[in-house]
Amino acid sequence: MKLTTKDLQALTHGAVSVKDTADGYTAFYRFSDKQMAYYETTNAEFYTKSFGTACVRLEMVTDATALSFSYRAKKAASRRFFYFDLFVDGVMIAHEGEDDTDGKTDTVTLPLPAGTHRIALYLPALFSLEVKDVTLTDATFATPVAKKLRLLAMGDSITHGYDAVYAALSYANITADALDASVINQGIGGEIFNPGIIDGDLGFAPDVITVAYGTNDYSKCTRNKFTENATAFYAQLRKSFPSAKIFALLPIWRGDNHRVTAVGTFTEAKEIIRAAAEAQEGVTVIDCDTFVPHLPAFFSDKFLHPNDLGFQCYAAGLLRALQKHL
Repeated sequence: MKLTTKDLQALTHGAVSVKDTADGYTAFYRFSDKQMAYYETTNAEFYTKSFGTACVRLEMVTDATALSFSYRAKKAASRRFFYFDLFVDGVMIAHEGEDDTDGKTDTVTLPLPAGTHRIALYLPALFSLEVKDVTLTDATFATPVAKKLRLLAMGDSITHGYDAVYAALSYANITADALDASVINQGIGGEIFNPGIIDGDLGFAPDVITVAYGTNDYSKCTRNKFTENATAFYAQLRKSFPSAKIFALLPIWRGDNHRVTAVGTFTEAKEIIRAAAEAQEGVTVIDCDTFVPHLPAFFSDKFLHPNDLGFQCYAAGLLRALQKHL
C-alpha cells in the first residue's frame, strides 16, 4: 500500500499542514503560513528553525509487515544530528539517523512484526524531514489514530527539543503521549516571549496550551522589555484561545543562574513571568525548578539544554503537575 498525500494528512499528528513540494516530496509544517511569513520577515534564523519537524509523527493502526520511505533531511537548527524513532504498540523498535551532518537523502525499510499493530514514526526535532514513496508492505489497511486532547506547546529551544537525540523523548512528546494528546510543537530555539508569533487561526483548536519561555529573556532582555513582552504575550494568547487551559511553565534550572542580568536575578525573572501569567484569567503557573536535577549530567551542554535523561525527568514532573488540573 503506497500512501498518498491525502493518506499522510490523515495519519499525521503534530503538523498544522502537510503539503507536497515541487519536486515530489511531502513536507510537514508545525507553523501556519502566517506565522512562517512573520518569521521570514522578522528573523531569518527563526524562519529556518520553523521548518524543523519537532513532535511531528505518522501514527496508525495497520497490518503492514514493513514501513518504507525515501526521505530528505535538512538541517533546521544549530545542531548537526537527526534521528527518527519507530514505535510499535508503545515500544521503540528502531532509531535511525546520523550524528554529524547538514543533510541527507536516503531510503529506509523498517520491518514490522506480523499482525495488527499501532505504529508511530516520530520525525526529528532539529531537522526537517520530507518524505516520498511512503509504503506499507502487505498492508490491507492503515487506520488513523484519534487522540483525547489537543495540546499546543509554545516555547524556546527546550520545547523545540534541544537536545533530545531520541526524537520521541523530548519533554513535549513524552507529555503528549502520556496525556493521549495530539501536540503541535511551536518551540523555536532562541525565542523569547513574542506576541507577534501567536496565531489564533491555526486550524487546530487546542484544549491545553503550555508556554515555556523566559530563560532567553533573562539573558537577552532588559527588565522593562521582558515585563512588556510577557504581559502582552499572555494577554494575546488568552484572547486568541479563549477556551483553552493555559499553563505557564517557569524555566527549569540552569547552571549559570547565579548571574544578575539586565532583568535581575533568575528568581526575579521567574516572578516576572508569574505576574504576567496570573494577570490573565485561567492561566495556571507551574514552577518547573524541581523537575530536572540540578546536575550537569542531566544536560547535554552541562548547564542549559536537557539530554534524553533530563527530558524524561522534566516530563515526569510536568505530568504530575498537569494532571492536577486536567
